[in-house]
Amino acid sequence: MINRAPEISAATESLGIKPINLTTKLKLIIAANLERIWIFFKRAIYKIGKILYSIALVKRIVDLAYEAKVAQYQASLPKLDTEDQIILEALQKTGTYSITIEDLQLESTESFLRKTRDLVNYLKNIPSANKNSIDLEQDKFTDHPEIFLWGIEPRILDIIEHYIGLPLYYQGYALRRDIVTDTSTDAESVRAWHLDAEDRAMIKVIIYLNDVGLDGGHYQYVSKDLTEEAIKKINYNSGYLSDQKMVHVIPERYWNGCIGKLGTVIFTDPSKVFHRAKPPEKEDRFSISFCYTSNKPKYYWSTTRFPKNLSEIRNKLNEKQRNVLSNKNKLFGIKLGRSRYSSK
Repeated sequence: MINRAPEISAATESLGIKPINLTTKLKLIIAANLERIWIFFKRAIYKIGKILYSIALVKRIVDLAYEAKVAQYQASLPKLDTEDQIILEALQKTGTYSITIEDLQLESTESFLRKTRDLVNYLKNIPSANKNSIDLEQDKFTDHPEIFLWGIEPRILDIIEHYIGLPLYYQGYALRRDIVTDTSTDAESVRAWHLDAEDRAMIKVIIYLNDVGLDGGHYQYVSKDLTEEAIKKINYNSGYLSDQKMVHVIPERYWNGCIGKLGTVIFTDPSKVFHRAKPPEKEDRFSISFCYTSNKPKYYWSTTRFPKNLSEIRNKLNEKQRNVLSNKNKLFGIKLGRSRYSSK
């Protein structure tokens, strides 16, 4: 056999191509597969944890430890004024509360609405054929710090921190256009009834960016107490439920709907209330969702992009605002928990 390696090497060098040795090849292969290996590793950790949590004794120990952490953190919670206490109590009782963005009286609201108006106009011009929804590309957010800053307004963080009862993690935001289609629902989408699983307790803040009526794709939910009963009746663990399945456990008269003008703000705990985005029938719905969990969540939104000048912005934030940007559920500096991305 004739060894052509020297000839090939000389030919590639003459073309300006450097030969790749075996060590370099191995490094390239490892680098290409490192992310896949790490995803497999995280999934394995998650599955092992889920199996262990299904053991009654382990579950009891873990639950008691969680309750102890929440109780210990009570002394660190900020004081709420009367209006915010009303929001908190409604969340604790029913799992959802709506208010107008003007009534929240946040300093960043004007610039927030101005920027989201531009992004809504951009989404309107994207072809929507054969689509139920369109999510704004996450890279579009990097030039709009006004949206990021609205989500860390101190009043918002204080209310949510009280509800979750632990240090917060600001997971990010997603802007969506829900599109009128011929089909009434999708079996495996946020148009079907489900519970979120980012954390034990969490809050999503949903803001309507156009007027949303009963036929405009409004947010629907079932109160906490009825959700708890339904979970037991059907032994629900995860997944999506059709209207037909839901009506068997919770009559339609108990399905609550959040309708409102542009700027309606909905606080909700989607891990505690069955909910869905009702399919729009007459006009598309535009909305943005912000996600908050404890700083050691089970899931996270891996696609969220914060502003490009975040390091500069961070220097102007207070300590609490800086802290909510840190995910403490890490191993060797890398976030654990499975990636989960959705908006309502």
